[in-house]
Amino acid sequence: MSASGDGLPVKISNYVEENAKLKTPSRETVETPDISPELFAQQCAIFSPEDEESGQITSDKSELTDSVPLQAEAECVNSRSSIETNEEQTDPTHIEDSSSSPSNSSSGRFRRSMHYTVPKINFAEKIVFCLDMSSDMEDIPFKLGDRSQHSPLSMVKRTIQLFVENKHFINRKHEFSLMVLYENATWVREFTNDPKELIDSLQDLTETQACNTCDLASIVTLITEKCEIRIPRKVSLLPCIFRIILVYGRSRCMFHFSSDEAREFLINYPFFILDIVYIHEPPSSENKCQEIFEALCDLDEHDKSYIFEVTRNTTKLHNSMAKLLTHPIQRCAQKDSSYSIRTPFLQDLE
Repeated sequence: MSASGDGLPVKISNYVEENAKLKTPSRETVETPDISPELFAQQCAIFSPEDEESGQITSDKSELTDSVPLQAEAECVNSRSSIETNEEQTDPTHIEDSSSSPSNSSSGRFRRSMHYTVPKINFAEKIVFCLDMSSDMEDIPFKLGDRSQHSPLSMVKRTIQLFVENKHFINRKHEFSLMVLYENATWVREFTNDPKELIDSLQDLTETQACNTCDLASIVTLITEKCEIRIPRKVSLLPCIFRIILVYGRSRCMFHFSSDEAREFLINYPFFILDIVYIHEPPSSENKCQEIFEALCDLDEHDKSYIFEVTRNTTKLHNSMAKLLTHPIQRCAQKDSSYSIRTPFLQDLE
């Protein structure tokens, strides 16, 4: 890598993990954004209280519901996450996220709660929508209140359109691009800050294909080949942050990474965020919804990502996309998020 005025260029093949390695945190927060990348990497910290009794990792993808009081928030963190399978059932089948991984092989301790902290800088975002175009996106339609039916693909197009229009209203410097995902990812629209250009490209997507494999490494490879990604000398010099919003709609096809380097880059590079909306069939013995969901959650080792799952619930799909409007550096970890509005008076009544 050769140094330049605004930092070091980054490629997957020569990416040095130490430049973005997450280390044991100090409790102090960052007061000034004018810091070196090395110090920034240290401030992008992981806080890992251990569970002495069980030694288990609890899922950080469970959502807080309106019926859960704020004082019970700690209990919610200890509960396992589940996937809602059918909103019409009174006792739906759940997918549980029971995945766990050791945080340190030498000590045998496990991560239970991780907090990813960063300087309070309002970076412009380069957002890449990666839309699954497998034949699963035409199966089992969404049913609306007026009894009309719409395919998952058409519903996702609508929610992406709403996202782009609202995100552009928040900050006109944000840029958007579009990929389609068959067995590999392919560019459809390069980065633009004009919502109409991306929406027009989105509406032109109609052809789905039956796919037997899915290589997510192709997404990272295309982005790093198309865009110059740098490790800045100062964090304040970073021109933007990259975010992938992956809409994955396969219930029987497990994804993979053809390149371990691409996977490590996606997980560990601090200015590269992956958010996921997983649209799936009701889980059963005939599909792999549980395994796929757990594998998607495993891609978020540092609490950077928001990962949502949706069966055929129109409201939940729109709500999930709306939650992604938050800036990835300014939002809390997903397990700490709460979308209910409560006043002290109402809390006293409870």
